[in-house]
This record gives sequence, structure tokens and C-alpha cells, in this order.
Amino acid sequence: MSKKYAGETIMLYVLTKIKEMLGEKVTKEEGKVLTSNDFTTELKNKLDGIAAGATKVIVDSALNSTSTNAIQNKAVNTALGLKAPLASPTFTGTPKAPTAAAGSKDTTIATTAFVTNAIATAVAGISTLSFEVVSTLPTSGKAATIYLKSKTGSTNDVYDEYIWVNNKWELIGTTSVDLSGYLKASEIVELTTTEIDNMLK
Repeated sequence: MSKKYAGETIMLYVLTKIKEMLGEKVTKEEGKVLTSNDFTTELKNKLDGIAAGATKVIVDSALNSTSTNAIQNKAVNTALGLKAPLASPTFTGTPKAPTAAAGSKDTTIATTAFVTNAIATAVAGISTLSFEVVSTLPTSGKAATIYLKSKTGSTNDVYDEYIWVNNKWELIGTTSVDLSGYLKASEIVELTTTEIDNMLK
């Protein structure tokens, strides 16, 4: 069996082919790794346009009280849709409002607490009427007190009612009727026929 060898011509041919093959490769540099992925100039320019220290922007899809991320417009719009409008709002449930100061007379909302306090204050200022039965009227009377002074009358009318007003006694509720301008039954006499005949002459 014969053995082959490479002569000078063949060796020069081989070296030429090796150079051609190496010309299509990238020279390896320290710290860099060659992969099968193509990294184009377009991608490099895109990366070069990103500022140093830039981070990925995360956008939340719902409102969050602790998140510092951006929020989607539709999430904000949905949240606003759940709020009452400023003009003529309609509330549900049990809405609450600050209680205005007592005596307020402006356009502040009157809460149930404000109304309750106002009624209690108004009622507290009303005196409860009391009654006292006396045989004679005292020199002066007490406020919100009706004095019942005995008198001669029927079973249901045996008292005169007095009240102390403007530093003097005022008789109230009297049933007395002044009939001094009226005729008594004994003073009325029936006409006679003779009197009627005389009037018709």
C-alpha cells in the first residue's frame, strides 16, 4: 500500500484555504463570548441611545396606595367613575360630614348630630308650665307659672287664672261675659193687637 505526502504546492494550497476560512471568523477578545446570535448595528445603536442608569418602566393596571409605579389611564378613569360628582352628587350607604358649629346659619351640611344638638338647645330654653292654687295673689309671681285663685262659680269654673307678665298680674282664661248692654227677660213685654193696629194706621 503506497503512502502519500504533501508537497510544497499542496502545503501552500492548504495554507491559502486556511486563511480564507479564518477570514470569515471574528477574532476572539478577552471578556467577550462568541455565540450564534446575530447582534446587528441597529441593535447596538438602540442600546447606545439608552441613558446610563435607566431602568424598565413598570405600569400598574390598578390603583395601589403603596406603589410608586406609573398607572394606566383606564385604571384611573375606572376609579374616577366610582366617585360622586361635585355637582348634585347622589350618595349611597351612610355618608358622613363634619358637624358644623352650633348656631351655624350658612350653607354647611346639617348632619344628624347638628340637628339633634340644635333641637336639644331649643327645647332646653322652653320653660315647663306649673300651676299654683292660691286664695290671694302674691305680691309678684314666678315665670311660667299660672296662679289659680278661687272664685264663686260652677263646678267646672271655680278659679280665675292669672299669670305674672311685665311686672303685673294678667287675668287669663276668664269666662265672664259683660251683658250690661243687653235686655233682661223681665224687661221684654209682648205687643198687643191694639198696639199693632195703632202702628198700622
